[in-house]
Amino acid sequence: MIEHMDTGIYAENIYRIVNVRGIKQSWLAKQVGISKSHLCGMLRGKYPMKQEYVERVATALRCTVDDLLKQD
Repeated sequence: MIEHMDTGIYAENIYRIVNVRGIKQSWLAKQVGISKSHLCGMLRGKYPMKQEYVERVATALRCTVDDLLKQD
């Protein structure tokens, strides 16, 4: 279970993967089951990162939760 989430690292990794793969945020939001504005709000730190969303994002991006939380 994810207890403390560094939104900055999570968001940075999401943006990197989305850009490299040419994925639209609207597509990702749909896969996660949330609105694009909610996804953007989570990535900006406006809304909390729920573990279920983190897992859905990882599934949609075909990576692991650990991949989304890695620091370079």
